[in-house]
Amino acid sequence: MIKVWIWTVAGMAAALLLGACAGSRSVPDFAVTPVADGASDARDLQVDVADLGADAPTCQATCNGCCQPDDTCVAGTADNACGAAGSPCANCTLVNLMCGSNYCQGCTADCASKRCGASDGCGGSCQPGSGCCTPSCSDKTCGTSDGCGGSCSAGSGCHLLYDDFNTLDTSVWAVAVSTGASAAVASGELRITLPAAANAYADVATKMSFGPTTTLEARVYLSAGQFYDHRGLGFANARIGDSCGASPGERDAAQWRGQDDDLYRQSARASQHACTKHADAYAAGWHTIKIVRSAASVAFYLDGQLAYTEQNNVPSASLPVRFSAYTFTSAPGQSLQIRVDWVRVTP
Repeated sequence: MIKVWIWTVAGMAAALLLGACAGSRSVPDFAVTPVADGASDARDLQVDVADLGADAPTCQATCNGCCQPDDTCVAGTADNACGAAGSPCANCTLVNLMCGSNYCQGCTADCASKRCGASDGCGGSCQPGSGCCTPSCSDKTCGTSDGCGGSCSAGSGCHLLYDDFNTLDTSVWAVAVSTGASAAVASGELRITLPAAANAYADVATKMSFGPTTTLEARVYLSAGQFYDHRGLGFANARIGDSCGASPGERDAAQWRGQDDDLYRQSARASQHACTKHADAYAAGWHTIKIVRSAASVAFYLDGQLAYTEQNNVPSASLPVRFSAYTFTSAPGQSLQIRVDWVRVTP
């Protein structure tokens, strides 16, 4: 079964009714902007995810009384605004009841078919087990249904991209190869292979780019590093060059970089690079990489451990996810390989 998900929704918004006196909560807009022709060799669309996420429930998080539809906190003791612990205010007078101890006295809670966290109609909130619906967004694409009448948004476990490479979906990935190099899927892996030849390259990049405040995770295999061996794993505007700052090569990037036989962390903005060696003569093997982009930093993780948080030359541009390799103008001693088991991008 093919499992490739990538978010392609534009301008989605949803409102959720939270009971008799609860307000509506919206999901922010998503934006997809075409990129000018020639802006990148592997970008067809640009995803703006800087504002991705559900509206912050500020009242619910801090209120000891109840929350009005405009998200303001009130005492929760009035007959027409009754409730506690940040629950949506209930209007007890609608059922001819009075508020006492922040609850409509004599009221029977009703949570059937409501979203968990919504008003129970009596001054409390619907909790799991009460018959309410618990949103489910794990392994779903952001912007799709959460199963409870809302949309999956940042922090819900949804993703912007997930691929476990049961096939190479060319509607998602752009592929470029030369001089005997190859990029193909086999046994549930993306396999990029370069021969022991000069000027060979292979480049596999998403046709959609991702802005700051996104996180990339992937399980990858690298053959052992060697001279005349250059590899890039992460976010980058162009395929890997022969060194940080080389032209042609990546101008903006946040990626793990193999440079000859050493492993580097690379953060680049407008051709200004912070390129720091992480390991000498890296060995062949499988690793889980993670790159967390923010407006002010790039955090690099390797096998679940934070390696470094870079604050210099942090890229601000939206960038494709890229797996790239190049052999330089001299041939390496042996062929080289990148294998990718899966890749995920989350907001």
